[in-house]
Amino acid sequence: MARTCKRTARMVDYVDLRHPFTPQKVRSEDGISALHKAALDLLETAGMKILLPEAIDILQKAGAWVDGDMVFIGRDLVAEALRTARQSLGACAPVQPSMNVFTRKVSFCSAPERVAQT
Repeated sequence: MARTCKRTARMVDYVDLRHPFTPQKVRSEDGISALHKAALDLLETAGMKILLPEAIDILQKAGAWVDGDMVFIGRDLVAEALRTARQSLGACAPVQPSMNVFTRKVSFCSAPERVAQT
């Protein structure tokens, strides 16, 4: 006996595809907080070796402590950078001039060099 299956019409908006699943939590909120604190401790105490003199100048002018090519970035500088960071990043494409890549939209791109800030 053959099985029959009733097909239903599927309406898909291929211009505005959305990811249907909830983002998965890799770490708990406490874990994220502990990781953030550890990163801040490293930036303040161990510092980072920066090889580009222009980057060292920019960080020093922003308030980082510099010792040769070692740069120590305080919590206040990180907090200010996070506060003033862009909340969205757009990608430019010939068909869709601007799209926010931090949403749950599904995007296909064949030219990664076309990613730009919006």
